Amino acid sequence: MEKPLLAFGHNECIFRKFIFTGKAWKGAKGELAIIPKDEGHGIMVSAVQSREFGFGLELTSSDQEIVNNFQQRQRPHYTETDAAMKLNGKTEKENISKNPFIIYFEFGYGAGKDGYWTYNHMALQFEDCIDIIQALYPQFDSLWMFDHSCGHDRG
Repeated sequence: MEKPLLAFGHNECIFRKFIFTGKAWKGAKGELAIIPKDEGHGIMVSAVQSREFGFGLELTSSDQEIVNNFQQRQRPHYTETDAAMKLNGKTEKENISKNPFIIYFEFGYGAGKDGYWTYNHMALQFEDCIDIIQALYPQFDSLWMFDHSCGHDRG
């Protein structure tokens, strides 16, 4: 028996304090604006959306409990073991405590920064999202679409 299909799309976007190019309009007197030497603080959003749920997917505490029980019984380990080891130092999944459908990632190097978004982050986010859909909506199949970002490549 075929199940109805839920289709999901993923993308990420970077927000920075200063995003300028070397080209800029000159003022009325021919002056150029002072351009900062770097692009400033940055936050990346990695998100999944669908027609059925909109941007992200709202999870209640009872939803989280269902998903965590599902993971413990059926998928206690990430299948993308290399990514899990690089990011978490282990393959075991932690309980879902925040929504993986929308992740805010403070990128760059230095204290308080998360590094840079990589394939490893995307792979674990994807597995967590799949677990949520399969645990909460087993009556559906799902289709997941990603763009061809180089951040999705395994390097």
